[in-house]
Amino acid sequence: MCIIVDVNTFSSVFDKNSLDHIHFSPVEDHIKKGKSKLIVGGTKFLAELKYRSLLAELNRANKIVVANKEEVDSLQLEIESRVKGIDNDHHIIALSCVARAKVVCTKDSNLQKYLRNREFYNRGMDRPKMFNSKSPSTVLPAGPFKKTCLLCR
Repeated sequence: MCIIVDVNTFSSVFDKNSLDHIHFSPVEDHIKKGKSKLIVGGTKFLAELKYRSLLAELNRANKIVVANKEEVDSLQLEIESRVKGIDNDHHIIALSCVARAKVVCTKDSNLQKYLRNREFYNRGMDRPKMFNSKSPSTVLPAGPFKKTCLLCR
């Protein structure tokens, strides 16, 4: 299973000293101990990410999948030109589409609203699940999960 952890939530998921780590620890467990992998990619996402030693550790454990940078960047530009109202999170939407992410872990309520919006998905397609501080650990699905975003080619 593919999980995107938004940069604004990275410390909550992976830093045990974070005040809200207890709420996000199921995501960490799913990635570090389960079958899930962390999805990273795109110029903007990688530039914002500061946890290089953690990424190296996860990479050694084969727990990271890097999405095609050119695809993510190209789709991000397309989304920026077509969709207004998501502030600066176009890169997360693009990464979600390119990687076919099953779960997006974020504290950003505006991004969550956008990812839930049915108009951006074809009929019958599953949208990524949202994991936030109020999510039960059952949000982390098991098994196959198919999704294709309308904005993806």
